Amino acid sequence: TSGGFALYDEISAASVDRSVTLFESALRTQTCVPSIGDQTQLKSPSAGDVMALLADVAKREGRYAEIHAVQRQQKGSAVGWMLDAVPAGTKAILDGDRNATRAYFAQLWDHGHVVHIEDDRERVVAKAHHIAESLKSGKRIIATDQSREFATYTNRAIREELGHAGTDKLAMKNGIRDFVTGDRVVFEKNDTDLDVKNGYCGTIKTASKDEIT
Repeated sequence: TSGGFALYDEISAASVDRSVTLFESALRTQTCVPSIGDQTQLKSPSAGDVMALLADVAKREGRYAEIHAVQRQQKGSAVGWMLDAVPAGTKAILDGDRNATRAYFAQLWDHGHVVHIEDDRERVVAKAHHIAESLKSGKRIIATDQSREFATYTNRAIREELGHAGTDKLAMKNGIRDFVTGDRVVFEKNDTDLDVKNGYCGTIKTASKDEIT
C-alpha cells in the first residue's frame, strides 16, 4: 500500500535477490520497511549479507537501534534457561562445533522441547495436541506450519482436539472445510452482492451444508 509499512523480519536469513525486489517495490510505492534481525541467527544460504548492509546504512542515517529487552524468555521462568542456551547453541551451529551443538540439542531434549516422531501424520497430531492444551490453559496461539497444506492439517487436528470440528464438509477454494459458529474467516475476493472486499474478515453465525451466514 502506498505510504504504508512492511515489516521485514529475520533479515539475517534474507537473500540479496529477494531483498532487492522488496526494496525496489517499496521505493516505487513510498513504503517504509522497518527491518529486524540478529547476527547470531542462521544466515541465508545464498551469497551476501543483507543484514550487515542494512545495519551499516541505518547507522549512517541515524536509523539504527538495538533491542535488549527480551519479552519471551525471562529469568526464573520455565524457559529462562533459553536466554543463555539459544545464543550459545546458535553460535555452535554457525561455527560447526559438533560437540557444543549436541550439548545444545541435549538441553532442548531434556526440557521436553524435542519430540521424536515417526512420520508427518504423527507430527501433525502431536503438534495439534500441544497447541490445544496451550489454548485450554488460556494462551493465544497462531498455528503455522511449513506449507499451507500442513497448516490446514494442523488446524483441522486442533479443531478436532478442541471439539470444534463441524459436521458438514464444504468444498472451498482451498479444499474441503468445515465451519462452526464463531469461526473467523477471511474473504479472498471482492463481492458486490455480499458487500465485501478482498481481505475483509468475518465471523460465522450459522453453518450448514446449504448455507453459511
